[in-house]
Amino acid sequence: MVKPTIHAALTQLYFNDPDSHPPWNFSEWQAITSIKHGLFPHDDNLLPKGWTRETADFICSYFEQFKKKNGLDVKAAFASAKKNSNQKEATKAFEALSKEQPMKAKVKAVIIKTSCWKALVLMLHANEYLSAVKELDAQLQALMLQLSLDLNVSECLPKPAASQLTAMTVQSLASEKDISNIISLYVEFFNTPAPVDWYHFRSSIPPLGISLDEVERGDLGINVEVKMSPEALSTSLGFNHSIPIVFNAYQHRGSLSSWDPANVDLFIPAVAGMNPDMEPIKLHWHQAASVHAVL
Repeated sequence: MVKPTIHAALTQLYFNDPDSHPPWNFSEWQAITSIKHGLFPHDDNLLPKGWTRETADFICSYFEQFKKKNGLDVKAAFASAKKNSNQKEATKAFEALSKEQPMKAKVKAVIIKTSCWKALVLMLHANEYLSAVKELDAQLQALMLQLSLDLNVSECLPKPAASQLTAMTVQSLASEKDISNIISLYVEFFNTPAPVDWYHFRSSIPPLGISLDEVERGDLGINVEVKMSPEALSTSLGFNHSIPIVFNAYQHRGSLSSWDPANVDLFIPAVAGMNPDMEPIKLHWHQAASVHAVL
């Protein structure tokens, strides 16, 4: 039997009276939380402090998924998994580093899972987990700074009291190339202030020694498209936000399908945009160019 959690009990209480949604209608509770208009008011100006409409839609989706679960045990398991899964993944990855040989794949797992957990905690304003997130984040940064003395961090974190892994241990088990790859991954997930746009990315790639027109046996059929940017291709094809109108705007990193009725709420754009397990669907340039050339 899954041990019930406080937030699961509060969520269940919310649905016990569909008209008033306790305890958010209790004056004492409103005084404690400073939330006087319920969790999901229609007026954005009345939303709980720090929330946006996207935040409310995301949390409302969680409530609706909770409501659809049959039985208190199933609901408790669902609530526990949603609350703790990312924390457990990140903590487990760190423990694996201290107990086993910290090979490149394991260090990468720490970076990715800690990043996902941090994003979820910050997005949901789960303040009870902030200290644990900061501790893992600080340990990870301290390790990266030991591995690369030239690393410029975007935010210098306090040095952790103790680390589960030393740079010396990693350096004894990984090649210089592996360490370089690990540092690059850390920079991508934790130390990049803004995503690199397509034009900057394109300008950083050395030009090919030949053009498409010079390829043996001639025309590849995209002599027009090769001069077009992704935005120009998208506009010419009449795409909606750079993808065909019939496409979902997001895809699930764990391969959950929008065709499954249980997952429909996950793919609502406003909800999916707040979920770290979802990522926007984007066509590669060659895919859009191929479609454009055929049409």
